[in-house]
Amino acid sequence: MLRKALSSQQLASRIEAYEEAQNILEKELPILPLASSLRLQAYRYDIKGLVLSPFGNASFAGVSREKHEEVKKP
Repeated sequence: MLRKALSSQQLASRIEAYEEAQNILEKELPILPLASSLRLQAYRYDIKGLVLSPFGNASFAGVSREKHEEVKKP
């Protein structure tokens, strides 16, 4: 199909061949993700309100840091 589309000089014939190839791929191939990435997250006990999206972005709108007493060394 692809060779037929590439060798054709007529646009309508090329479109038809590419559509046929696309239909074959849709029927025969499993669905696979096009991209994936490793996602690392860090945690701090004094950071509150961070919302992480399953799509990889984060909203910092409500993020705050809790104040805590520091222990002074003698």
